Amino acid sequence: RTLGAKRAMQLYVESARIPASQCLEYGLVNKVIESGRLRDEAAGWAKKLAEGAPLAHKLGKQCMHFAMQNDLSSTIDLEAKLQVTASTSADSQAAITAFFNKAKPVFTGK
Repeated sequence: RTLGAKRAMQLYVESARIPASQCLEYGLVNKVIESGRLRDEAAGWAKKLAEGAPLAHKLGKQCMHFAMQNDLSSTIDLEAKLQVTASTSADSQAAITAFFNKAKPVFTGK
């Protein structure tokens, strides 16, 4: 779907390897890096994700998946409900407290 029917058919019929730069251009990948940097890049990305609030990530992903399949009005309704859930969570309180204490928040996913 990302490619569109014409380009997908062309790639299928040609059955050729697709260079990384072309995958990036087509939107098949989000980032291209040198192969020697793969481990460092993956570890950095994993660290960044792990430092975030798991509940906020979960709710955000839920909303994004919903938005891809539903209309704007329904998505806005869901987003409003999820914002209430997120803003009343223990993780939200941890973030607010950490902000005022100039500390790093400790998230529990609750």
